[in-house]
Amino acid sequence: MPDLAQYHQQYKQKDDLEIKKRAFVKTQELAEVIKQIPLQTHNSFLKIAVLGCGDRRFIRYHLEMFENIFDLPVEMLTLDITLDHLAGVNNVFQHDCTQQLPYGPFDTIYSHVLLRFIQTDNQWEVLENSYAALKPGGLAIHVLDTIDYTIKDKLLPDGYFSVPLRRWEEKLKAENIIYKTIPLVHGVGLVLIKPY
Repeated sequence: MPDLAQYHQQYKQKDDLEIKKRAFVKTQELAEVIKQIPLQTHNSFLKIAVLGCGDRRFIRYHLEMFENIFDLPVEMLTLDITLDHLAGVNNVFQHDCTQQLPYGPFDTIYSHVLLRFIQTDNQWEVLENSYAALKPGGLAIHVLDTIDYTIKDKLLPDGYFSVPLRRWEEKLKAENIIYKTIPLVHGVGLVLIKPY
């Protein structure tokens, strides 16, 4: 698998306009998901966890995205397996998302193309942990790029891991976890829904 530090370095070299454009795409994707599956909550503020973040500049955009889409104040934290690339930002914690998620429960858990960085056989733990850490009525939203789940090989062309979407959908059904797969412009949102 390619080195994560190299991946983060590639993001660091992107200019602010490119980061802003990518954040705009994320916002459009999340808005589409929430349009189809509204968050069920009676809370006056939301507690949200972001799993993985490629660049520290996204963190501000993530917070704005959640506050604008949900129209509520947000307490947000970011969990990442490494922290060097996120240094100096508040509410960032080192954590391996294949392990039980700390600091919950959460109204929403969000990941954007995180699963490709997790070995295929360990991706289920990320899905399971995100569901377990939700409050009643909460959503765990995992955005996948099309290439993540359409490549049949275990490895993607860039050396990261393919995501066997159908396999995980079958496992969610077997575990009686309510979910919906939302088509997006660049892929899908796999949304796990904790009953209210």
